[in-house]
Amino acid sequence: MQRSTSKSVMKGVRLDQEQYDKLAAFTKATGMSESEAMRHLINQGLMLEGSSLYSAPLAQFVSSIMQAELEKFRIELEQRNDNLEERLAKVDAKGTKAALASTVILIDAMQGLFPAMSQMKAEEIWTAYWQQAGKIQSGKSFKQVKAELGDGS
Repeated sequence: MQRSTSKSVMKGVRLDQEQYDKLAAFTKATGMSESEAMRHLINQGLMLEGSSLYSAPLAQFVSSIMQAELEKFRIELEQRNDNLEERLAKVDAKGTKAALASTVILIDAMQGLFPAMSQMKAEEIWTAYWQQAGKIQSGKSFKQVKAELGDGS
């Protein structure tokens, strides 16, 4: 004869005073009977134990997924940074080209306006102004740079 799965099994449980006090406080707080409270707490404890059984493999799985996503994100960021650097280089190159063109035009204009300048090579004029610009860029004031040349006070 087969036993029915709906039949209850009766077991006795020994509790020390501290456990019994905790059970009594739980039954009072929840309004459950002692039997209901014990079944509830046993079920909750078994569920918790079961979840901890699977927690390490689950954590490894989640970690591997997160690592892959973080790696993908890092690659996307690097690509975006590369694209931004390329765009900045193009913009900077346009500015630099415009500044160089302006310099060439100014040297030609100076040589045309001032007879003494026409005697100088464009490279010498360029080098002198380039050095002055470097000093200003390094932190010296325009006035300090001109004073060093003896062109200002």
